[in-house]
This record gives sequence, structure tokens and C-alpha cells, in this order.
Amino acid sequence: MEKNSAYLRQWMAASIASMSLLITGMFLGWPSPTISKLRARDTPLTLSGSEVSWMISLLYVGSVVSPLPGGVLMDRWGRHKSLRVCSFLALSSWLLLAFSTDVTCLYISRILGGMWGGISYCITPVYLSEIAEPRIRGALNTMFTLMVYLGIMFEYCIGPIISYNLLSIISACIPLLYFLLMFIIPESPYYFVMRQRNQEAREALVWLRCTQDVDEELEAISKAIKSDMKNKGRVQDLVRTSGARRALFMVEIAAFLQRMSGSSVMMAYISTSVPQDGVVSGDQCAVIMCSLWLVFGVWSTFLVDRIGRRPLLAFSCIGCTLATAGLTVWFILSSNPSMNVTSYKAVPLICFALYALFFPFGLACIPSIIQGELFPSNLKGLASGITAIVVASLSFISNKLYQPLSDVWGTYINYLYFTLCSAYGIYFALSTLFETRNKTLQEIQKEL
Repeated sequence: MEKNSAYLRQWMAASIASMSLLITGMFLGWPSPTISKLRARDTPLTLSGSEVSWMISLLYVGSVVSPLPGGVLMDRWGRHKSLRVCSFLALSSWLLLAFSTDVTCLYISRILGGMWGGISYCITPVYLSEIAEPRIRGALNTMFTLMVYLGIMFEYCIGPIISYNLLSIISACIPLLYFLLMFIIPESPYYFVMRQRNQEAREALVWLRCTQDVDEELEAISKAIKSDMKNKGRVQDLVRTSGARRALFMVEIAAFLQRMSGSSVMMAYISTSVPQDGVVSGDQCAVIMCSLWLVFGVWSTFLVDRIGRRPLLAFSCIGCTLATAGLTVWFILSSNPSMNVTSYKAVPLICFALYALFFPFGLACIPSIIQGELFPSNLKGLASGITAIVVASLSFISNKLYQPLSDVWGTYINYLYFTLCSAYGIYFALSTLFETRNKTLQEIQKEL
């Protein structure tokens, strides 16, 4: 009973903290239902194709500039306080979106939203890994991606049926709710130990484990922190030891695969990627795809600590390779005037659905899980900041180049690249990735 209560507490803390990614998912999903409105003069603003491209991509510019400051803040203020205070970036962004009357304000609002996304991506995986027991740490970390899907789904579902301004105002309520709910859950015990506030660390562990018998775990954390903090985390420390280099390589390659498998492009452009006279409309395809992301993301929660990180990532990459390969062939054939693909209009929907089925099992969740697991305490802030910058930079590049590459070479060239990246992910998962299933953070550092 006590153990079940502890798991429930940890799930609650993870769910509330991961709302940071729900808000980020809302920023990711917002363009899909609003692009048509921004182009059709249904809003106070009317944007050209180039302005729409910048509007989508500037979210990732904000995500590039904020992670390193976020990494510093989480070690100075704490993981909990940093997320709580910085949520006002998200609130400000939504309010600017609601009331902006020119494209400059729209751009600024997207940059602010990206800054929040960079901070949340940097801090949340670390918090989730540090509050969780080894047996459920992987499952708790899948909350990270589930909340992203939920946020995207929120925008996909209500965006097409309400006005541009009302969508932004409703969305602004979520960061405010998040700020209030964060007062319920404790700070990471690891942060308290880092700051030599052992009594507060003990109180946090007692709350999370639902027992007063936490002295052994607290002692293990203290020893690990003492060992990690002998050296202040600096950039050169990330490459000084073989373990740190190995961790950095695996996390950055996993982040690269996640973004360059096509996920960020599909989030933004899915509604305009299916044939307008196809089986379903673009908005309906977006909702179907996000629903599948969400459903199979829940399944990954139950599998990640049972099967392990490596097999799930390999399985995910295999499915995504097949899906994007199918889309590559479809876009090649549909762009050929001599080819009649009228009878095969369901193919893009099937391929997008296949991608949505496989992506959540590994490519979506494994990068954030290992980001919180592989680095020692003195390097977590710095490493998480670098990873968030890598993710944001790759997302910016893939989103910004999608339309120009489609105009010059054809849409298929983007999906061909996504296919090659996913195919490499199979090799990476089976040959390089370090398995962390059911290991404590201390055991992981010893084995690296």
C-alpha cells in the first residue's frame, strides 16, 4: 500500500511538472489550425507564405537562446522554482498572440513561446529523473512526450472551430493554471542536496516516497552529489572523460534523430500536406495523427521500463523509416503529371498514421529519458541546455527549409531525408545506445 501511494505521488508530481511540455505542445500545434486563417483574412493579421514560414520557425529561435540560461537557473534557483517563474514567458506569449495587430508582435510572441519551450525542455527531464524511483523512472519520463501530444491535440481540436483571438485567450489560461499547480509538488531532492539543504531534501523524499524511511536513499544521493560536485560543471568537462563524451554523443544523436525523422515538420505542416480532395481534410488528418500519437504514447509508458530503451528505439525507427519511405514515393508519383494517383489518395493518410503509430514508442520519448539519466549532477544543467539548443536548432532548420526545398526540388526530398535519418536510427539503437532500464542514476554513472 505504501509503495503504491509513493508511485501515485511520483506520478502526480511528474504530471504537474510535465504540464510545462503541454504548454510547449500547444505552441507547436497552434500554427496548423491557424495558418489557413492567417492567409484567408479571417484574423486581425494577414500573412504571406514567407511570413508564415518565419512565424513557424521563430518559435525555435526562442528555443535556441533560452536553454543555457535555463540550465544556470535550475542549478541556482532549483528545478521547481525555475519552471514556475519562467511560466510567465508562456503567459506573455499567448496574450501577445491574442492582441497583436502587426506581424512584429506575432514574431515576438512566438520567440517568447520558444524561450519557454527551450527552458521546459532543458529542466523538466532532469526534474522527472531526479524525483523518480528506478523502477518507474522511464515511465514517468514518457509524461514529457505525452504532454507535448496533449498540447498539440488541444490546439488541433479547438483551433478550427473557434476564433483566432479566443484560441489564444483560452491557451493563456493553461500557463496560469500550471503556475498555481506547481505549488503542490516538491523541489527535487537532488537540488536540495547540491545546495547542502539536507533537511529539505529529506522532506521532499518523504513526500515523494510516502515513508519516513528515506535515510538510506538520502545518503546514496548525498554520496553521488559529493562525487559529482568535486568539479564544477564546465563545457570542457563534457569531453574530458570517456563517460561524459559517450553520454553527450548518445543524447545529441538521439535528439538529432528525433527532430530529423520529420516530427517537427509534420506537427506544423500536416494539415497542408494531404490532398485537399483526399479521404479526410487536412485538419481532420492532423487530429487523427495526434490522437494516434497520444494513444500509442500511453502504451510506451507501460513498455519503456519493461522492454528497455534500445529495443523500443529500434522498433520506432523501423516503423518511421517505412512510413516516410512511403510518403517519399507518394510525393514523387503525385508530382508527376503523367501519373494518375486518384485511386491512391488514402496513401498519405495511411503513411502519416503509420508514422504516428511508431514515433511515440521510441523516437519521441527515449531522447528526453536518457537526457535526464546519463549525465552526472554537476553537468546536468549544462548538458540539458546544450541538448535543448540542438533540438531547437534542428527544428528551426527543418521547418525553415521545408517549404523552400519543396518549391525547388519537390516535397519528396524532405521525406527522403527523413527516411535516411530514421534508417540510421535503427543502427544507432542496436549498436551504440546505452541501456539504462531499472538502473539507479548512480549505477548508470559507474557503468558509463
